[in-house]
Amino acid sequence: MTDTTDNKSKMLTVKTGYARIALMLMAANLLLTGYAIAALTNLQTASITNEPVTETTTSTPTTAEEN
Repeated sequence: MTDTTDNKSKMLTVKTGYARIALMLMAANLLLTGYAIAALTNLQTASITNEPVTETTTSTPTTAEEN
């Protein structure tokens, strides 16, 4: 394949608006991912530390004289 036109080095141009949008989306993705990981970690930690609580009743010993 030969090209008859003058094939000079052409730089790829990207509009700065698109680049800014891409960076904003990447930043939002990073923040939301961090928030989700932190929320899941807190949820998992809470479920591990909150074991089922068994009810314990404390009673004071009574003597025959008190009855």
